[in-house]
Amino acid sequence: MKFLYFISFIFICCWSVSTQAQQNDSLRLVNADTQQIIEAQPTEHSPKKATILSACIPGAGQIYNKKNWVWKVPIIYTGLGVSIYAGIFNRNEFIFWRDQYRMKLDGDSLTNGEYTDRSESFLRSQRDYYRQNMEMSFVVTGLIYVIQILDANVEAHLLDFDVSEDLSLRVEPKTFMSPGLNGMRFPATGMSLCLSLKHKGR
Repeated sequence: MKFLYFISFIFICCWSVSTQAQQNDSLRLVNADTQQIIEAQPTEHSPKKATILSACIPGAGQIYNKKNWVWKVPIIYTGLGVSIYAGIFNRNEFIFWRDQYRMKLDGDSLTNGEYTDRSESFLRSQRDYYRQNMEMSFVVTGLIYVIQILDANVEAHLLDFDVSEDLSLRVEPKTFMSPGLNGMRFPATGMSLCLSLKHKGR
């Protein structure tokens, strides 16, 4: 139950940050034919801000970008929740089997554990198995955290480019110098593909 409250709190914080960023628009006064025209000029989308938000609160950068965040944020928190839970579970199991293995090795009958009657190789293999799973779980957690930061940064950069169907792809002839025998170069012709990307607002 506390975990659900925690997720709800983070979601509300992310939504507040996104709403605040949307409201921070500047007003520009333009004089034209003795008339004052108030034109709303939105601030430029900041990839740096999206990156910082995701670094502080996972998923906040995706909400700030306002693109595909509805399905990205649940995936991020599901991945983080599962990997963190797996890491904690495997850590507890690793500690348990590590202690069982130590009690097996100390040779003290007063410190016999629940599984000290098993062989040393069995206890060692159990310890190593859960240690490996624990480390892998925490590595996956770190990867998910870093990937969602990179996703927010890349998405924020792409928002400033026109990725519509109006992008132009041109085939143009090109002349270049082709290497020949004895170090001599000869003129040759070929074709080149030119893809034009347009920056939004320009």
